[in-house]
Amino acid sequence: MGLLTPFIVPPGEQSLYKSPFLRDFWHLNVAMMTSNNALVPDPDKEDVLASKPSDWPWLRLGLRMCGWGDHQVKYYLLGTPIIWWGGTFSLIFSVLALGVYLMRMQRRYVDYDPGKF
Repeated sequence: MGLLTPFIVPPGEQSLYKSPFLRDFWHLNVAMMTSNNALVPDPDKEDVLASKPSDWPWLRLGLRMCGWGDHQVKYYLLGTPIIWWGGTFSLIFSVLALGVYLMRMQRRYVDYDPGKF
């Protein structure tokens, strides 16, 4: 056998490949929450560019993407009012449309006959 001969791994049990998804999902979210809760803002640094998520749909402040270094490139993403306000309007409209269709479904209103759908 030479050095270029592929190493053949015997097949393993199928039961060992399965991952307990809900347990792993829960563990991952707890780990992310724990690490995010450890992030504490520095009170010595006044951040005039920081924005809250409630500011984004109303186009009050943009998103800042940068580091604190003096020689790092800093980005300030403002966006266009058409995109931001259009997205906000479509979100509100979709929630209202969902409410209307849920009420119609609850009242058993038939929009289409089974043959026409």
